[in-house]
Amino acid sequence: MKHLILGFGMVAVGLLSARSSVDRELENCSGDLTCVSKVLAELIEDSADGGSHGGGSDQYIEFYHDDGQCDLSNLIKRVRFGISTSGCTQASQSVTQRVWGVKIDGVCSDISDIDFLVACNRYASVDKNAAQKILK
Repeated sequence: MKHLILGFGMVAVGLLSARSSVDRELENCSGDLTCVSKVLAELIEDSADGGSHGGGSDQYIEFYHDDGQCDLSNLIKRVRFGISTSGCTQASQSVTQRVWGVKIDGVCSDISDIDFLVACNRYASVDKNAAQKILK
């Protein structure tokens, strides 16, 4: 299994060389298979939704299970800004952890610990500027 994930990761890295945000995230994983699998799963999920993960992290908000550190190993989910409430509900079905931090435009913020569905509806269902204002 380990070799399969590593092999898939290497193929994905090769195919995605133009996608600098994905490359950076995979590089930040430093070989941690859990981290690599999270990055690749988010990329696959985004592609299935017709998204463009490589289009830049400014289109996404990331939810973390840590207090404002935004360590990639604690990434819960990456969600596109403007997601519908039904999209948040669907995304929350695979999430068991509470959200402790969010990351927008590379800035990590500690938030009051809340359920992922509540966090998604509060921060991701709006545009990026609105989400940043909520955090202030």
